[in-house]
Amino acid sequence: MATLAIFGGNSLLGQHVINDAIDSKKFTSLRVWNYHSKPETRLESNNNPEIPIEYFTGFESMERIVEGVNSVINVHESHDFSVKPDSVEMEEHNVYFVEKLVEACQKGHVQSLIHLSSIFLQCTSLFPNVNSREAKPLDSKFVPFKPYVDTKRRAEDLLMNHDGDLQIVIGRCGGIYGEGDVSSPICDAICLIDKLGYLPILGDRGGVYQMTYAGNIAHSMLEILSYLERSASIRREIVILRDETPNQDIYSSTLIPILASSSSRPISSSNLPFFLFFPFLCFCAGLNWICNIFGYSTRLQNLPDPVYIYFLLRHWTFFSDFKQRILFSQTPKFSYDESKNRSAKYYSNLSSDQIRKMSWQKCSY
Repeated sequence: MATLAIFGGNSLLGQHVINDAIDSKKFTSLRVWNYHSKPETRLESNNNPEIPIEYFTGFESMERIVEGVNSVINVHESHDFSVKPDSVEMEEHNVYFVEKLVEACQKGHVQSLIHLSSIFLQCTSLFPNVNSREAKPLDSKFVPFKPYVDTKRRAEDLLMNHDGDLQIVIGRCGGIYGEGDVSSPICDAICLIDKLGYLPILGDRGGVYQMTYAGNIAHSMLEILSYLERSASIRREIVILRDETPNQDIYSSTLIPILASSSSRPISSSNLPFFLFFPFLCFCAGLNWICNIFGYSTRLQNLPDPVYIYFLLRHWTFFSDFKQRILFSQTPKFSYDESKNRSAKYYSNLSSDQIRKMSWQKCSY
């Protein structure tokens, strides 16, 4: 490999892909694309890279960034899990962008593409999503976050049905955490702590939500690129990417282990029952829906979709890494303890002033 092109470099995952690409010493240079913002280096190790990095911005630069490049990693996407999601923006970033990316890769004779997708495509809010392997996107009225899932599904269809020589692997991920994070459930918890003085326990901690360390996802993507170099027979694959972060409720797997290391962030000794606050959230979402029907815009539209909170705190959502381990021979670069320790050091110095948005709010990286 000579030059690697990375789309979505300012995202949490993008920052870790840049870092791991530098550490791998497999590339002579990097090209990093962002939609409209200036390049960021939220990881200390990215401040003084050992290889040259060239930055690009905007749709008009997509063909230039892939010119002469063999491999592309795309972690650019838009999500909005609020009660009033911006479907137009997700259409632009999750579908139109991918169309342009594939066209650019085809013109530039790119050999391999790794594309970020979501485990939500094979989730339902009605039944537990427990340890399943890769499957076709569900077509059900119980699919969560339909505007988001619909655009990600169409992007997957476009990639899987591409008739060119481009090798394509789609990596479906759940929630991620790690250094450089400025918008995630862990950041939400930090905002709550700064306002309340402690971390409240919302719900009975009876659910399971799959979380993964960003450094391990980034490393897996780069290792899959290396695998594709050796296995030309692989043309299209979908793989669930995860690590050793345990299948537990989000408090047990990440919030408490990572945030409780700081004495300034105490954890509540009692919990607020799920059946008390969740109906209130549903009521607010319904009220916002009624206001929108009559053309009124309210501050309630900044609230999370109740289904998002249900998935985080009550539902069971975790998937099998069988294909990741067996087909691609992937093992996490960092153990769970290493991931916790690296993350805890970062989050202990992160204040709510540094957090960009709540995790459910509209975000395009």
